[in-house]
Amino acid sequence: MAFIMAVSAAGCGNGKTSEKTIEYKSDLPDYDAKRGQLELSLNAWYSPKPTDEAFAEYKDCGFNYVFLMGNQVGSLGDPRIKSALELCDKYGIKAFVDCGSQIQNCFDYKQYNDYPAFVGFNIDEPMLYYNTVNHKQGVTEIGNYIESFENAFPNKSFLINMNPTTSLFLFPNDAEDYDAYIEGVHNALENVRTGDKWLSVDDYPIMYNGSNKTNKNYLKASWLEQLEYMARYKEVYGDVKTNMFIQAMPYTPGHEREVTEADLELQLYCCLAFNFDMISYFCYHSPSASEEFNDTDIALVDRNGIKQPLWEAAKRLNEEIRMFEHVYLQFNHWQGAYTAVGTNNSADNYDNKTLFLQRPLAENRLGELKKITSAEDVLVSLARDDGNNCAYTVVNYNETTLGKSNRVTMEFKNAHYAIIYKGGEKSIAALKDHKLELQLGVGEGAYIIPDHFSA
Repeated sequence: MAFIMAVSAAGCGNGKTSEKTIEYKSDLPDYDAKRGQLELSLNAWYSPKPTDEAFAEYKDCGFNYVFLMGNQVGSLGDPRIKSALELCDKYGIKAFVDCGSQIQNCFDYKQYNDYPAFVGFNIDEPMLYYNTVNHKQGVTEIGNYIESFENAFPNKSFLINMNPTTSLFLFPNDAEDYDAYIEGVHNALENVRTGDKWLSVDDYPIMYNGSNKTNKNYLKASWLEQLEYMARYKEVYGDVKTNMFIQAMPYTPGHEREVTEADLELQLYCCLAFNFDMISYFCYHSPSASEEFNDTDIALVDRNGIKQPLWEAAKRLNEEIRMFEHVYLQFNHWQGAYTAVGTNNSADNYDNKTLFLQRPLAENRLGELKKITSAEDVLVSLARDDGNNCAYTVVNYNETTLGKSNRVTMEFKNAHYAIIYKGGEKSIAALKDHKLELQLGVGEGAYIIPDHFSA
């Protein structure tokens, strides 16, 4: 349906509309008509203390889901779980409850069904088969309980959070490869009839190696490949939702560095680039110091419940995404992703392994996008809505401590205008010669919808 839009006649390097506007006619859908009706799931691991103040702060930070687990709420049967569910009901937060290492542990807690906030249970990092090291059930065993789970918890989900690709080598007698692992998880959920089927994984890209004198800070080489696996299988199966955990704190081994706002933004927009339905922070409340976590490993909230500076950054970024989540969720047909080496890095010996994708989109399959060039390395993905219109997520994909801003040029085939969501603001730019110029800061992303039609 055609409608009229006020449009910037200038370029959009800063993502803001200029004062000079013109009117143009478009037959793109009115995506804003669904504002408030579609909401991205933003979640976090290690839940806050079950008090009004702590849960009000959690909601204020932009989260609408929570994993009820950790030292602040205890485990199954702990009365603090019920207190937390009551607070979730009060503040409009949906909750997964961690069921430990055995799915049958949850069957004694049908009373959780009484809380509207309760959406199901989760189990963390099972392998395909029973793990003799940590005595966790395998995915194949979990599948045997799903029908009973459905009967005990109608309309509830059972979320299996998988190991990442780099963990498979730790268990050589398990899944043959990652494809077999994901297929095993999906097969285990085959009997789910009323709840959602979730493919979930935690894998963290913010790396540190103190012994490397030149590149102590770097991005995990296989991280984009992990995101790609999840997006691809979401499209293959067609009946699953996907969740990705992002790193919001340092931890050992290999991740002992401060996480910054730019690190969070880079991870969030990369998750959007691979059409995730839920993005979960690791962690919200700081876990207790132990063999796994040091005293200095602090999350968004410290062990005394005090908000850290990164809490404010997370709130700003969550609010930014909330500005266009209803648009993003209408482009629900992921087509693929593409990475491009920046012109500043085009020497013959340049080899950025962090840009690796197993099945990148070919340059001639980028939809309305004819060509993309950038000063620094860039990630771009394509998704379509039900009307086959294109949307692109563009990310300045570079190690954030290098401080690289990026000038990106997107040349379209027919588009005369582009709708841009950047920095929490919506703007519309008139394009000269079908080209859009974007200036992206360190770790910054943008969401772009080209429009073919002229004034």
